[in-house]
Formats: sequence, C-alpha cells, structure tokens
Amino acid sequence: MKVVCNLADLLAHNDVTPKEAAEKSKVDLRTIKNLLSPETKWQLPRHALENLMLYAFESEFSDPLFTLREHAIWSTFTEKGSYIFRGQRHWDAGIESELVQFIRRLGGRAEAEFIKPSDRRPSADIAHSMKMSNCIFLGTPKSNSATEIALALLADAKPFDTTTANREKLAIHVMGIEDSQNESAVLFRSTRHGFDVAAPGARHRKFTKVDWKSREDYDEWRGTARDAAGVVVCRRPLGTSEDVTTIIIMGYSGLATQTAARELIHGDPPLAEDMLAKNGVQHVLAYTFDFKKSKRTNVTSDNDQRRVVKGTGRWHQHS
Repeated sequence: MKVVCNLADLLAHNDVTPKEAAEKSKVDLRTIKNLLSPETKWQLPRHALENLMLYAFESEFSDPLFTLREHAIWSTFTEKGSYIFRGQRHWDAGIESELVQFIRRLGGRAEAEFIKPSDRRPSADIAHSMKMSNCIFLGTPKSNSATEIALALLADAKPFDTTTANREKLAIHVMGIEDSQNESAVLFRSTRHGFDVAAPGARHRKFTKVDWKSREDYDEWRGTARDAAGVVVCRRPLGTSEDVTTIIIMGYSGLATQTAARELIHGDPPLAEDMLAKNGVQHVLAYTFDFKKSKRTNVTSDNDQRRVVKGTGRWHQHS
C-alpha cells in the first residue's frame, strides 16, 4: 500500500497550471511538481500539507486530496477467491492470518490450507487452483511442498526432479537449505546461503546472499546480520484466461517470509501494472533486510530472539 496524492485532480478541478497552484496554495513549485510525478518519492512538511488542504477546501474540491491505495499485485484479489497454501511453521500460521484479514479488507475472500512437507499434492490439483483462483504459497519447499509444485508448474519443469536439466528450468533456487524428507528441484545443498535467480537474457544467475550460522554458533552469537526472501509473482499463470495472480513468498527463515509478506501488503514492491499485464510471465524479486539478535538463544525455546532493523529493507528486482 502507499499514500497517493490526487493533486492532479485538484488542478484539473480548478483549471490551473502547477505554477498557478503553487502561487495560490503558497506551496513551493518543486513540491507541487514532485507530488504530481508518480515516479518521485516525496515528503511533505506539515506547513505544506496544511496549505494544500486549505487550498482544496477553499476550492470546494470534494474528493480526498490523499488516498491509500494497495499495490497493483493485489488488484485481482477483489474479484476472485483466493487460496493460501502454507507450511507447518508457527511463523507461517501468523502470516496466513494477516493475509486473510488483508484480502478481506480489500473486499475479497480467502481460504487457507495447511500443507505438510511430505504431502505431495497432485500437480494437476495445484494447477487447477492457480488457473481458477488467486494463490499465495508461503515458505520454501522444505516446509511447504506445494511451493515446489507451483514453481515447477510456472517453469514447465517437474517437481522433486533433481536432474540438472530440470533444475535449470526453475527461475529461483534456494541455496544452502536441504530437505531431508524429500528430493527437491528448488533446494540445493551448498556452502553458499541465499537465493540464486535466473534473470531473462543473463548468462549467469544472480545471487542474493544471506548470513547463516550453524545452530551451535547461532545460539551463542549476538549481533546484526542479513536475511532475505525470494518472491515470485505471475499474473494469469499457466495460460489461464481468468484474471488471477499467483504469489510465492519464500523466506530463508520464518522471519524473512513474514517480513516480505508484510512488505508486499504495506510496501511498494518494484512491479508496475504494465509489467504485471504480461500474462504468464514470472516476476522474481528478492527482499533483503538486517536483523539484530541481542540475547543468547535457549535451545529448548521456539522464541525467535531476532528483530528486524528498521530502515534496512530493500527490494531487488531480478526479472
């Protein structure tokens, strides 16, 4: 979501130029131009806000000068039903609840389904859901086998097939996470930790690194480090004619899945509506952020001692 300034409508209502509006509202012309540009990130001092609100009032402008608008990725969620497929982590249950409430606030409806790591749903069932409904997949294939199936379907690959040729079809790999219960085309045993993304037209995959420690080292460690999530968005996937969207959110940790999901809800990921209009195209993003851990971890506790460091979050557009 983001705050949108409807200043252009006010200028059209008054039939004035930006310069005339600046003079009449007593707001700097550069501020007026920034507010009129959809590409510019603007900040508004209190006095400028008050002057603009007064100008709108005196102009008998009945529409709101500022509105809150959800990101374009959510535009189909008010029209069609939605399914959320989540894994078993307690983190994912909390994220599911936030997403359900958000979609309902948009005027849509959402149902959630818990998928066990060993639960291999038929690909045809997942494909049907993706073609007929909006779908959100939470977690890596280690905690949610439906994520593996969805990524494979989008890439015309086979889920749980670890051959090199099949793996290379996938848009994103998760490096340094191994699934001991199932073979995975997405998860890789590696000394590198993070997300490997195949960008269109690029000869090499792009890597987003995370800081990782063994459980023994992590329990004793305290400080600041980096975490990340991989996100895949596809409008009208698998050749469907239905106006639906598939979103896959894979955090390297539960905290990363939660943080990326909240940024998709409340933030402004770098995906414009014209990009999303390309039916069946996978848009791959990474969201990175720093976290701080200030206490030793009790190995018998499930409480996560990490806290997101404010202002460190950043989107990376890979395709």
